[in-house]
Amino acid sequence: MIRTFTSTKFSNLILRKKSIKIIVLILKIASIILFTLLIIKADWETCIPIFGKLSLLHLLFCFLLFYTGYFLKITRWKNILKGYNIHEGYFTLFKVFLIGGYLGLISPGKIGDFGRLYYLNDKNDSNAILSSLIIDRVNDLIMLFLLGGVGFYYLLTFHEIPLQINLSIIVVFIILIAVFTCIFYSLFKKKILHFLSVFKSGISLYGTVFQLIVTTFAMILLYGTFIVVAHDIGFEIPFIDMFFIGVFSGIINLLPISIHGIGVRELSLIYLLSLYHVVSDIALAYSLIVFALQILTLVPGVFWFYMNPIKVK
Repeated sequence: MIRTFTSTKFSNLILRKKSIKIIVLILKIASIILFTLLIIKADWETCIPIFGKLSLLHLLFCFLLFYTGYFLKITRWKNILKGYNIHEGYFTLFKVFLIGGYLGLISPGKIGDFGRLYYLNDKNDSNAILSSLIIDRVNDLIMLFLLGGVGFYYLLTFHEIPLQINLSIIVVFIILIAVFTCIFYSLFKKKILHFLSVFKSGISLYGTVFQLIVTTFAMILLYGTFIVVAHDIGFEIPFIDMFFIGVFSGIINLLPISIHGIGVRELSLIYLLSLYHVVSDIALAYSLIVFALQILTLVPGVFWFYMNPIKVK
């Protein structure tokens, strides 16, 4: 009887995980279809001239902002690893970070970023490395949602959006967060409980405060690229507004419903920029420019990954 109950429980768990994977796959396919439809329906006679407005100097400045932001994130990760007595050089962490960025780019919810574990696993405790990556991601989540909350309040306060839309956005946002939290917990419940003890050994008050401060500056730099590109295109939108629009885009990219937010990101930017009377075709071009810049910064990571790809043992 006990064996039957255990077998049934195990079968239900497998079915639940398969159902979740199917739902996520359907959402990814839907997001790609959405992206394709946006591309097909776009007025490219309006979009193409937008690309020509970009200044080479400002593009180089965007790369500087990106890589400085990456350097701060690597400094944060190095600080987390130090808590587990793991000491790696900046260049090693830089290579691994960009590889993780590339893997995160081609996976839903940037889950591929955890591929960094493979490249540091040989010389270090895998539990500690994985813990450092989770803490690293948690830092991003905390600051993204804090900044996102401030930005959401700011946009509601200074822009006249119908209350019905506001409430619907809030409800959908809460439901999405609740659903994906439950999915994440159900899939990784044992690992979460197992790593809690490891987390405690590597966490300190000073370290946490330091990491959150570094994360804040990193995000200011990374989402500052949204401001630079918007300025070149000629958006008459306050800098602070463009920054928060970038933060919302970052939150959307973390949702595991598409590959790097493709489709969903474009649609959200079209909606947000429409609040400032930016036409959809120009908003689409803007989204593609920012996305292309992000991809280009990760090109070294693509090279290093294919020089030393992850091998399944």
